[in-house]
Amino acid sequence: MIGVGKIGSALLKRLIYTNTITKDKIIIYNIDEERLKECFLEYDVKSAENNLEIVQSSKFILIAVIPQEIDTVLREIGAVLTEK
Repeated sequence: MIGVGKIGSALLKRLIYTNTITKDKIIIYNIDEERLKECFLEYDVKSAENNLEIVQSSKFILIAVIPQEIDTVLREIGAVLTEK
């Protein structure tokens, strides 16, 4: 999951609560390192160093960033996505 702000963390919580996906299969990244650490500790999931690590190690990617950041994220991960 890229982005664990308010919406991202709500989605993460729901995915875990409903057993839609197990914690060991979730990896998260957030540009705000403090927020990333909070979610890492609260939800006991893996965290990534950057967006590319998420893409390279995931079969499915949930992007939950603010609209102003979506272009930046997609440009960053675009080349790696086309390789999959």
